[in-house]
Amino acid sequence: MTKHSYSESEWEDRLKLAALYRLMTIHRMTDAANQALMLRCSDNPNHFLTHRLGSFFGDVKASELLRCDFEGVDVHSGEQLIQGKLSGLNAGILNLCVPIFESRAEINCMIHAHSKAVLTISMLQCGLLPVTQAALYIIPRLNYWPYIFNEDENFRSKFAKAFEGNQVIIAHNHGFYSIGKDPAEAFFLAFYLSQACDAQAAAMSCGEPLLVIPDEEAKATWEDMRTSTEYHYDGSMEWDGWMRMVERHESDYKL
Repeated sequence: MTKHSYSESEWEDRLKLAALYRLMTIHRMTDAANQALMLRCSDNPNHFLTHRLGSFFGDVKASELLRCDFEGVDVHSGEQLIQGKLSGLNAGILNLCVPIFESRAEINCMIHAHSKAVLTISMLQCGLLPVTQAALYIIPRLNYWPYIFNEDENFRSKFAKAFEGNQVIIAHNHGFYSIGKDPAEAFFLAFYLSQACDAQAAAMSCGEPLLVIPDEEAKATWEDMRTSTEYHYDGSMEWDGWMRMVERHESDYKL
């Protein structure tokens, strides 16, 4: 299918999600053919876009994304997508995005990734510490999730509960999830989570005690950040720049 096969609103959604895949590639937050990004469709809140199983993030193109409903039915063909088959649907995607999209009407985008920096911190009992500025605006929206490989019938409800009041989850020994009102916010959180984890891991490797920002100071700083009228911690100021970056390095995302 080509650009002309889709409505104007769906094509815009496809461009945003394909660009997000390429941003993940540029910033080296990818893992072969695993992981997933999901975007709720703007013209139907019960539909979402995602990549085809087996596609590397750097290969994703707007026209090739899957559009399916919350039951895993391809919206354009009307057929049930086969899970676990190349070019089909990633078997775990429905268990991840559906409970969030159903319980959080304000959330339209989810990132699940295994970036090395976050994976490193996910193995440590201390978790992410308030030792960088980036950590100060991630931690208030951060929760942790146990390592779960086999997902039972209670997985979705527990996963949705873990996200209550949060936008970022570090899955122990696994990776992370970030959610936002749009791709800009979801990526902003993923970007600075990765930066905070990378800096903490590097500092810990030096073998010197860390300068931990006291809790009260960290909370006060976050409150100042949250209420700032000059800066917005949701990616809205950065998205145009990130799109220019994609245009320079990964322009075929628009195909």
